[in-house]
Amino acid sequence: MEWQPWIFTSLLTASLCVSCATQEVDRSMGKHSEHEGRVYSREVMAQSPFKPVKLSWGQARELMKERNPHYRSAALSYNRATTSTSLVKNFSTHMGGSIEDTVKGIVNPKDLAQTFKEPSVGLPKQLSSISSLKDVSHKMAQEEWELKEKEVIAEKKMREQIVDLQLLFRRSAVIEKHMSWVEDAKSKKELDAEAKKELAKFEAKLKADRKAWLGEVRDYFNAEYFDVQFVQGDNDMPDYRNIAEPDFAQWQRWGMLSRVESLAGALKKEHEKSKPAIPGTDVLKDKLSMMVNDGDTKLDAELDTQSVRNSVRTLIRSWRGMKVAQNEADVLRREIKPLQSSAGASKTLVSKMSKIYSLELTEVKHAKEVWMMDERCWAD
Repeated sequence: MEWQPWIFTSLLTASLCVSCATQEVDRSMGKHSEHEGRVYSREVMAQSPFKPVKLSWGQARELMKERNPHYRSAALSYNRATTSTSLVKNFSTHMGGSIEDTVKGIVNPKDLAQTFKEPSVGLPKQLSSISSLKDVSHKMAQEEWELKEKEVIAEKKMREQIVDLQLLFRRSAVIEKHMSWVEDAKSKKELDAEAKKELAKFEAKLKADRKAWLGEVRDYFNAEYFDVQFVQGDNDMPDYRNIAEPDFAQWQRWGMLSRVESLAGALKKEHEKSKPAIPGTDVLKDKLSMMVNDGDTKLDAELDTQSVRNSVRTLIRSWRGMKVAQNEADVLRREIKPLQSSAGASKTLVSKMSKIYSLELTEVKHAKEVWMMDERCWAD
């Protein structure tokens, strides 16, 4: 076969194309690798593996929005539910190509004339057209109920994460305060053997709790921090120390979000079960209902009595547990005043301090439920 110049040209062109493609792939890989490398480096710095991280309450809340996976997921669901425009956006989807025929079936002059002439023939057709529109309205309203339910569920999950963060802050304050007391007690010269033993046991408990707390903080922020120090200051949640008997019957304040969540779900199901009615029949039913029930209006849905009772019991039980812990700790604080001296800590003093520590943790554990149910904690 005789060698042709065009063959050489073709091979050279193909070789150049392959070379260009390879260079383009290499450049693209290099560019993306550099980007991902920078992302990796920033994440290593963010997780601070060798230095403690200090956070105020405000800083921790902002970090929660960035790093807590549960809060981020709930916030995304909340935004989707509250910004959706399903009534407008999905109207044409629900109607499809039938909207023109449906409207024509209602307002077409010939059909209307036929209806007047022969009601038995024309009226069913008219009602069928109207019923089609009612079906669309029913589906669209059903979507709105589903969005409302998703919105409330997401808001509740967001609250739960904020309350969990507050609980971590309160536990940190309690642990750090008592660890400081133990260090001070250890520095005293006059400590008998029993006091030293009791103090060592208390210190071991505090260190174990601090280690467990740090693990929870790392999981909360999805970061393997070297250590975390919460800067205590003005936090959002109250301690209710100056309130003895709140008015739990104020339904606008207590447990509102949980009831709204249950109601949204119940009303959604009730609407889903209901069949679209022909215009005018709802008015007729309401009039008949007023006549039969002497003006009393029946609600579309009511919460299960047991659900309401359980919610109230949870609130009262949590409040009682919180106040009992507060009061018992106050009694112990008064009892240890005569035992405190510059000479050193006794076994009795250390034992009572350990009990105060446990009661303070119990207090914040019960406060968690109260915070969730108190709408004043969430007023903007």
